[in-house]
Amino acid sequence: MGSTFATLPKIYDTKDVRGVNIPQKTYIQFVPGMVVKVTTGEDSISCEGDLNRLGSIIAMPHFGDKGIRKPSLAGEEFRYYPLLRGVQEAPAPGDPVVLCTIGGVQYYLGPLNTEGLPNFNADNFKNNQVKSSVEDVIYSEGSIETKLFVKDEFSRLQKLLNPKLDSPVEWKISQDENTSMPFISNAIHGDLVLEGRHGNSMRIGSRNIHPYIIISNGRAPNNPVETTLDGTILAILENGSIRDHFNIHGDYQTSFDYNFTLADEEFAKSKGKSKAKRSITSTFAKPLGRGLPPNNPAATNVSDEIYNYNKNQLFVSSDRITFNARKENIFLSAYKHIHIGCGSSLTFSTSTNILTEAAGSVMTRTDGKFGVDADSVYIDGRTKVIIGNPILDDTMHKAVLGDALVTQLSKMFFIMKEMCYITSKAIENRSLAGGSLTSMKEVINAIDNELGMVSLDPAGEYPDGMAHLILSDKVFLKK
Repeated sequence: MGSTFATLPKIYDTKDVRGVNIPQKTYIQFVPGMVVKVTTGEDSISCEGDLNRLGSIIAMPHFGDKGIRKPSLAGEEFRYYPLLRGVQEAPAPGDPVVLCTIGGVQYYLGPLNTEGLPNFNADNFKNNQVKSSVEDVIYSEGSIETKLFVKDEFSRLQKLLNPKLDSPVEWKISQDENTSMPFISNAIHGDLVLEGRHGNSMRIGSRNIHPYIIISNGRAPNNPVETTLDGTILAILENGSIRDHFNIHGDYQTSFDYNFTLADEEFAKSKGKSKAKRSITSTFAKPLGRGLPPNNPAATNVSDEIYNYNKNQLFVSSDRITFNARKENIFLSAYKHIHIGCGSSLTFSTSTNILTEAAGSVMTRTDGKFGVDADSVYIDGRTKVIIGNPILDDTMHKAVLGDALVTQLSKMFFIMKEMCYITSKAIENRSLAGGSLTSMKEVINAIDNELGMVSLDPAGEYPDGMAHLILSDKVFLKK
């Protein structure tokens, strides 16, 4: 029973030829009503295993021709289905709705916006009224609201004037000329807004001619707009920076200044520090953090590049974000840089391999310990391996090849042992003049040949042969 005939007030009565009042009836297409039960899922009592009832309600019309009924006694003849096919908002028991009958099927629209509140709006037909006519009102039983529905006063979402984004041309002129922006108008076009009961919403709109989509969940009850401090916020922007769009925090009484800041810097502030020792901002300022050679000067406009970017962008912020590819891959790609920052630890875990390839440099900087724990470690510098930093005035020395050094020292000890025998022989060869000198000279020449002695003026002689054998041409160590 939705659409119905109802008796008009007596002032609309007509008289017959005898002068007797004749009540007039009118057809009411949309009848105000009140929700009694809602079928939100197959576990709802009113579903009774019939999935066609999903989204339907049991409602009491305030006008009707079926006599006086109590909401608790309303049966299947009072079931109504959503009028619109694709979009529906499930009401709660006690919500006001409008009821109608089209093609023999009973439908509902609502809940109605009687108080302008997104959470709950009271039924203006007080105390669950059931009217048998336009004038006669009969009161039914008390509240039928469910205890599982929590009422809370959430502010209706607003669209407040943002001169920088709503009048970008005039704003830029005022900034370039350092003058106050002239008043143009405080009337701006509205947005398409889908708003939930407890501080969640989807906004599809624009500033000036530039479109945006903002999805918010967990907005503070008194906040009239979305903020970067909402429980979760997702924004798709075409023009204007993140800080330009989200420049209001709190309501008119509790508003406060806040500029969106990356979480790795917020972590430092939570620890009582003025800024993070290592962060995306500080790393991005360094030459290598911007894809430049290390001897380039550090950047001075990093914050502006990060926080004032005002072209097409996607912004997502929440307490926790989880990306999970259950059966396939995650591809993360950027035309320029990819920056990853965190306040505490950064971990990489894999069941198989980690491959890092860079056409340029790979650098790791830490104030603590850098450790590698593996069964085997391969460091392959095709041209050179340097342990130290010549840029920081470290004096570099060639590394020694251990196996070659051991071999060479073994040969030298062998020669020394031979020298003992030859010395003894030289001493005993007294009868031949100069015999000992000749014998010892042979030992000296043998040692020189083994060391590969060369003359380097003015430094003197250098064991080039031994150096070639035991010194690496690719690995250099800091002294």
